[in-house]
Amino acid sequence: MSGYRLIFELSKGPLFLLALCLVLVIALVGGLIHYRGQTEVTLAQVETELQATRTEIQALTYDLVSLEKHFTNFRHLSHIGLIGEPGREDWVQNLVAIYNELELPPTLSYALSPPLPFAGSFALVGGAQSSPPSVLLHDLDIELYAIHEGEFLSFMERLRSDWQTPFRVEKCLITRDLKPGLRIKCTLRLFSMPLKANGKPAGA
Repeated sequence: MSGYRLIFELSKGPLFLLALCLVLVIALVGGLIHYRGQTEVTLAQVETELQATRTEIQALTYDLVSLEKHFTNFRHLSHIGLIGEPGREDWVQNLVAIYNELELPPTLSYALSPPLPFAGSFALVGGAQSSPPSVLLHDLDIELYAIHEGEFLSFMERLRSDWQTPFRVEKCLITRDLKPGLRIKCTLRLFSMPLKANGKPAGA
């Protein structure tokens, strides 16, 4: 037997083990590469889901803030009698209280007419007309005499700032009285929107 053949026979076992180790290393490296690829795909999916969740949470947070804001506005409008049961007695009491606080001449008289349905339409963008839900008009007639123009203007300014009741001056008649000062008759128009049992505006 030649020396090379003897060396080959002696190294056959170690060479086999070396080849086996190389196969195992290659398999392990391939497995690690595959695992890394799968992990990256999984991480990408998780990040996409997390981003979608964040977006959904942001949208829900915005909706919640909007709902809280609208609910606060709704509560305020309900409190001042613009939505729901009109606060007709409170309107009159608050008006008289403001008048008395200004220490104006004690000549104020008033009459609150029964509510009337609003017969009209609202102009929309583009010129279209839309019939609103059931809206009630409340005309509050006030009369004052022996009052000066500056005092009346102060009273109207206080109504706009402190009455907390949306209104508009429908008409005003100012005449000079025999007594010092002016006689003033005005109609203040207030609005309310009654609600049905389900909480929606009547007529909607």
